[in-house]
Amino acid sequence: MAAANTDKWRKKKSNFSTTLNGAIGAADATIVLSSTAGLPTDTAITLTIDRVDANGLSTPTLKERVTGVVSGNNLTNCLRGEDGDGGVGKSHSSGAVVEDIWDADTWNDAVGSFLTEHNQDGTHLNTIVALLAGAQIFTGAKTFGSGLLLATSPKITTSIDDANGNEVIKTPATVSAVNELTVTNAATGGDPLVQASGGDTNISLALKAKGTGKVKLGTAGLQFPNADGSANQVLKTDGSGVLSFVAASGGAAITMVQNGTNGTLTTQSTTFVDITNAVITLTPSSATNSIHITVSGSGYTGATGDDWQIQILRDSTPLTNIRINTVGANNRQAFSVTAVDLNVTAAAHTYKVQAKVAPGTSTLNIEFCTIAGVMAV
Repeated sequence: MAAANTDKWRKKKSNFSTTLNGAIGAADATIVLSSTAGLPTDTAITLTIDRVDANGLSTPTLKERVTGVVSGNNLTNCLRGEDGDGGVGKSHSSGAVVEDIWDADTWNDAVGSFLTEHNQDGTHLNTIVALLAGAQIFTGAKTFGSGLLLATSPKITTSIDDANGNEVIKTPATVSAVNELTVTNAATGGDPLVQASGGDTNISLALKAKGTGKVKLGTAGLQFPNADGSANQVLKTDGSGVLSFVAASGGAAITMVQNGTNGTLTTQSTTFVDITNAVITLTPSSATNSIHITVSGSGYTGATGDDWQIQILRDSTPLTNIRINTVGANNRQAFSVTAVDLNVTAAAHTYKVQAKVAPGTSTLNIEFCTIAGVMAV
């Protein structure tokens, strides 16, 4: 297998010493060496930089262990600050001494890897022997006790079959697949979950019957139609669990939208300015729709007789406004205003609330303001 900087078994080269062929920063992942003659390329290698200077004098504050893969005269994919340095690299000057000497990480990684599946006397761990028992390439039936067949991401080439050898789930392969199905179990009182997952941000979950069969859901076995209906049709049941698309009938459809965050404002502006968060968007399906806007809130100014106004707009068009005179300094006054918009188009419309004060008026404080819209189709 190709060498990687995560290799636990890393080879060494006796009496190897060279220099850096160029300065390196603390985060550089590729290091250019003056020579890599004799260094192993089939495993990663851990080298020591700046243990000593060019005169052989110890430079402990500069020393750094680096693990990487030799490629040409480069040490690539480097892990910096190894062997007790906490993964923190250091900068080194061109010509710094580079050595292949004994280091604890190389030895400890090898020992740790060996002991993962071996006892200290070199024999295999009993659990590993049990897992390795029997053929590893199955050409016929193989029975494992409950909980003994453990596999991470097993590859099912054709299907999962039942005890009689009949197919339960078929698994046809998709080239370069990135999306899949995730099945999650649940504790007492919870619901098991079947969901789409994978590399894409938005993934639909498709259910499809075969031929003239139907997708059935719920204890009633509701049967959905296999083809889409026409625009604006609705689903109708025949009382026996069979659903079909039919034309809608009856009263008008109602859509209601309300701002989810309280609107506030503090201003001395004598021209209308937006009240923060007092905004909603409604999208009529046709120009015949009507939209009813309701605004309510509370505000106050600092002096009796101060004059302030509240206004409703559709996009940039004012629909209506009210004038309020302060009664008592800092006396909170509730307000409510409605507007019926009959001049809409089949497009998204933004409705918002604004406020202003008359010239010479003290600061207006809108403590809260909500806006709600009801659209009748």
